Amino acid sequence: MQPTWILIAALTVSVPAIARADDDVKGTFDWRLPKRSYVWDGGAVPFLYLPLALTIGLKFTSPRAEPLMFASTEGGAHYDGGQYPSAMLYVGAGVAGATILLGGDDSRWHHVKGFLQGVLTTQLLTHTAKNTFGRHRPHYDLAEGAVNDDDRRRSFWSGHSSSTLATATYLGLYARYHLFNRWRPPGTLPWWEVAAYTGLAVAALAVPYSQYALNRHHASDVITGGLVGAGVSTLFFVYQERRYRRDKAQPGDTSRPEPFELSIVPNTSINGITIVGTW
Repeated sequence: MQPTWILIAALTVSVPAIARADDDVKGTFDWRLPKRSYVWDGGAVPFLYLPLALTIGLKFTSPRAEPLMFASTEGGAHYDGGQYPSAMLYVGAGVAGATILLGGDDSRWHHVKGFLQGVLTTQLLTHTAKNTFGRHRPHYDLAEGAVNDDDRRRSFWSGHSSSTLATATYLGLYARYHLFNRWRPPGTLPWWEVAAYTGLAVAALAVPYSQYALNRHHASDVITGGLVGAGVSTLFFVYQERRYRRDKAQPGDTSRPEPFELSIVPNTSINGITIVGTW
């Protein structure tokens, strides 16, 4: 857990204290104080503050001495000490958060919280898995054995991969439903939007690939981490999107919100793809 995440989580609470989205006028800010419930509602306690606290605690614990479900003979690969700069992950998260916050959509506060919930919950699951499985990294020194530092026994699953895909997935979904929808017909997926998602995916996948290519992680580490990060972020996006639609339709109404469409199927129309299905 880096101090950066502590700062980001703190901003989730402090920023709304001086500004909030004005749901009556889309794309503008209202400088009045927000509702106090923003600090604790919407799953903030179990999926934001608790994961943050537990992840910090896990940083002071060691992984198991012998790998669980993995061979103790893994290791011995060459490693020159390089890896994808962690600072770039924080830059990416900052860009994603700023895009959501400043994108001019009245769903911003729901999804700022959802984004942080996705990333912090992913971090908690990742650090828990690393300590639980204690898998040797590819460059684990078999000759040194127990003398290896704790980091060399934290291979499964990749934190770089899970964090990056969590960030990219949430940003992609937010762009689909709250940014790009301003410039395309409803339910379509034009070529320029496909190009944007492709660029985002390539940039995100470069991180886990570099971790594998540099012998920081096994292939299964980066694949599993990516799937976990993408899956967790998708769940929190759907959760916050449903809360946003419910709150916007009728504040205080806890009835079932309007269906939220997320799946895609091919279409022979000129636009290429149509969005169908409900959550």
